[in-house]
Amino acid sequence: MKKIVLLLMVAMNSAYADTAPAIKLKTNVINEKSVVAGLPLTFAEKGKSNNNRPRSRWKITDSRLDKDLDWTVEFIGQKMADADKVQWGCAEYDAAGNLASAVPEINACHQFLVKMLGKFVADPAPLAVYLIKTSELRKQSFGVRQGDFSFEVHKDFYGVVRESRRVNDFKNY
Repeated sequence: MKKIVLLLMVAMNSAYADTAPAIKLKTNVINEKSVVAGLPLTFAEKGKSNNNRPRSRWKITDSRLDKDLDWTVEFIGQKMADADKVQWGCAEYDAAGNLASAVPEINACHQFLVKMLGKFVADPAPLAVYLIKTSELRKQSFGVRQGDFSFEVHKDFYGVVRESRRVNDFKNY
């Protein structure tokens, strides 16, 4: 019986990636101009979110991503110099059309996540791997909170959210 319990505990622990890396923040705001600088993006549009908040969208222009899919980066907040959140979709697919893991460092979405996290944290690569691996192992959304920021991953969806401004009902955000 003790062996079964021990094996069950090991199996449960394997649903988590390695220990969370230390996170040192470089900023305490989500500043649209600072975030988009140097990223493979082109401006797409300004508009309103589902709950009528200002929204700015940028198209991801990485040539390795499927051109038929509209991968965008979206900033939402009253002031884009201090936005409430930045979120984006990004995915690569294998030859059979299945969602490919973003864990390998050669994956375009992995590289984009590292660049995006680099706008907020001093050492983004370990955080990117930790977020992706843990989300994939758990097969659900996963996030890490540091200060007022929550760094989040769910399959082909990524985001950085200001916790103090989080809206609980995401469909109305």
